[in-house]
Amino acid sequence: MSLKNRSIWWKVGNSLWIFPSFIVFLNWMGILYVGIRVKNKHWIIAGIIYLLSVVSVFMTEVFSLPESSFRDSVIGFYVMTWLFSMLHSFLIRTKYLISLDALQSEKNPQIQENMMEKISPQRSEFMQKLDKMEQEILAKINKSEALSVSFVKDLKPMISKYLEQAEGLESQQQKLEKVVENYSVRKINKEIASLRMKYKKTSNANLADQYLDAINQKEKYKESLKELIEQKELIALRLNSIEINLEQVKFDLMRMEELNTEEERDRLFKSFEDKSNDLSEYINVLNDSYDENELE
Repeated sequence: MSLKNRSIWWKVGNSLWIFPSFIVFLNWMGILYVGIRVKNKHWIIAGIIYLLSVVSVFMTEVFSLPESSFRDSVIGFYVMTWLFSMLHSFLIRTKYLISLDALQSEKNPQIQENMMEKISPQRSEFMQKLDKMEQEILAKINKSEALSVSFVKDLKPMISKYLEQAEGLESQQQKLEKVVENYSVRKINKEIASLRMKYKKTSNANLADQYLDAINQKEKYKESLKELIEQKELIALRLNSIEINLEQVKFDLMRMEELNTEEERDRLFKSFEDKSNDLSEYINVLNDSYDENELE
């Protein structure tokens, strides 16, 4: 889910939790806060670990001798966790903002309605349906704790590519529909039958040749029209396939929670990529083969 709909003040205001990471003995507060805010157990655990390192320093100061090596080790460990908590805060900031945006959008239907209003009214009902599926998938990606940051970054453009491909296919389909609307095989057959009757009845050789040329031209129109109708049907199947693939992505993301190794997750991502490349190749074939003026 993109943060384009959020103002710079929203982003800054929801990033203020980073500052406690730079304050001695308060470095645990920010990460624990965002973990609880978006229900991310990994961040909650990290915040608790940073808190325990602070507690250990105070406990050591109370119960250890001032010159003990154990005290020095505990303080050294705390300094390391303090420095790492600063880096950790910056690393998770973007993912936190995306998760928070998804959480707030889910709780506030008005935000979702405003986002839908920004979709061009020219978009078809089918494309609006795919847009909604994209939002659901991205919301699930943002909430998932099983996905690595790099995987999320790779998967989001892939989902957008599905939508772009569907839009390209639908554009081709609309062009074909405009052509097909102006012609029909039955109408062309009637015209051919009429021309053949005129050809049989005429005794004028020049007129007969003109009828034959017209008949041949109509036959070409008919064959071209049949091919375009087949293409339109194939595109419809492809669009249905994209919808099914997006449904499959939603299902696979549910399974992702159960996958234990990076190898299994990479294999799943590779299947997404193969489907996407296949669709890109199909669109290129359509663009190379389709002639909008073929029936003119």
